[in-house]
Amino acid sequence: MYLERKTKRATIIFVYILIFSCVGFLVYYYTKPKPSCSDGKRNQNEENVDCGGVCGACKKAIEAEPLKVEEQSVVYGGQGRYDMVAKISNPNTQFGSPAFQYVVRLKGSDGSVLAERQGTGFILPTEAKYVVEVNFESPVVPQSAEVTIESTTWQEFVEFREKPVLSVHNRRFSLIGGGGPWYSEVYGVLQNESMFDFNVVKVRVILRDASGNALAANVIEVRDVRSGEQRSFEFKWAYEFPGQGEVAEVQVDPDANVYDSENFMQLYRPARRFQELK
Repeated sequence: MYLERKTKRATIIFVYILIFSCVGFLVYYYTKPKPSCSDGKRNQNEENVDCGGVCGACKKAIEAEPLKVEEQSVVYGGQGRYDMVAKISNPNTQFGSPAFQYVVRLKGSDGSVLAERQGTGFILPTEAKYVVEVNFESPVVPQSAEVTIESTTWQEFVEFREKPVLSVHNRRFSLIGGGGPWYSEVYGVLQNESMFDFNVVKVRVILRDASGNALAANVIEVRDVRSGEQRSFEFKWAYEFPGQGEVAEVQVDPDANVYDSENFMQLYRPARRFQELK
């Protein structure tokens, strides 16, 4: 008798547990969140968490070669001031950078840092470009410049084409006499041969001697440059720089930030933006 009652009680308890379990399962089944591509779980046919399969393509790890600094020069920029010239090149054929951060340090003969500045640039695949930073202040004459790439944001390009053509004509360097405030000048004509209009075109000028050494540098902005338009520009120096009478080359590099141009980016069609590499 006792065993029958005990067995009956155990059976009833088991039945209740079974009923509550079924009800709980049904409630959970019909109320649980549906799998999605933003739930932080690999719960569909995803290749990885929340990507691949029914979700968007997974970001693939980028294997880009770092940007290279190929030239670093410091030149006289006036009383107690100095300018810096650096050449940056991108060895990658598929990846450009809409933003890379760099640090410029001017150093003394003992290696001490006399002046320092941070800057940001951009670069296209396989491009080599010049960076010009002006008006560093230092009571001591710097003996060298050091440019360090601190970080690079990479972007992959598909169906890459040549960048817009910004050409320079009639460039010339002249010494200015007559006792006025100016010692020398560079004149040129900028022509936008691309199909795009640009709000700002930066024009960098580097004066070199016969051996290719940088003697002076400067940078200006030319605004609202329309497609097919020609615009004259000039640089003037209010001081005499070393080697002023030995200028053999007038290097002029116009540059438009194509990453800010929506129309231009439609032509280049960037596919994916990748993580920042440090």
